[in-house]
Amino acid sequence: MKILITGATGLVGTALTNRLLESGHNVNYLTTGDKFPSSMKGAHGFHWNPEKEVFDDAALENVDSIVHLAGANLNHRWTSAYKKKIIESRVLTANLIYQRLQSLVDKPKQFITASGVAIYRDSLTDIYTEKSNETDPSFLGHVVQKWESAADRFAQLGISVCKLRTGPVLAKEAGMLKELETPVKFGLGAALGDGKQWQSWIHINDLVSMYQQAIEKNWSGIYNATAPIAVTNEALMQALAKQAGKPIIIKKIPKFLLKIIFGEMHQMLLSSQHVRPEKPNEKDFHFSFPTLEKALGDLMPK
Repeated sequence: MKILITGATGLVGTALTNRLLESGHNVNYLTTGDKFPSSMKGAHGFHWNPEKEVFDDAALENVDSIVHLAGANLNHRWTSAYKKKIIESRVLTANLIYQRLQSLVDKPKQFITASGVAIYRDSLTDIYTEKSNETDPSFLGHVVQKWESAADRFAQLGISVCKLRTGPVLAKEAGMLKELETPVKFGLGAALGDGKQWQSWIHINDLVSMYQQAIEKNWSGIYNATAPIAVTNEALMQALAKQAGKPIIIKKIPKFLLKIIFGEMHQMLLSSQHVRPEKPNEKDFHFSFPTLEKALGDLMPK
């Protein structure tokens, strides 16, 4: 198969590209950079600039599936300008691909988009599956709704649409685990707020495997790309400290302090979504790291 990936140089995109190449697939990717990174060896790069509507149509030739991972990093102070960037980096990019596909005779069969569990309402008690319909009124909830709406348009072109709603991704190279590693080593692995908020995490290898299965088996619809067993933030921090063999000197960071430090972005740190991956289980998807303990054992070996 030939797959076109946006956001291919990011954490998930790099891992997915390498996995697909190892599995014998052909991979095209889109980049806004002037040069093609050496880390993408074996894949074929094409330049684009969504803001200026610049696109190399050769990237779409004989493509079977498109995987849309492009999106500005959420771990940044949410100024008005950056909030606009968060949305446009996900939506304008999808819209540009949609426009270029309209006149293409041999269209891809599938459009897979990254999405987020932040679409589900902030709740300490509810458990969400792919059948849950209530959406969160927060900024991130709004972002995910726009993100998914941009993807849903591809169905108008006769293209199957698959949305993988993902929680925090645990990986050695980058992401939440990398950011928490240093404070935990210094005994500063404090829970955020009261620590009761649910975090529906996933190991990078399982997430990549889910994307691969979605491509190869032509999944469509909504899938929760999270591990089967979510944990509270407090349990997560305790598990990290235990794996690192470090004490927790400061137990909790109060909500008001998080608000001062991070501004509106503190909502992302305190939001609670307890999510279960029912549809991947129905597809007999195998999680290599179903528990946090197993995931940390792999990513933070003692």
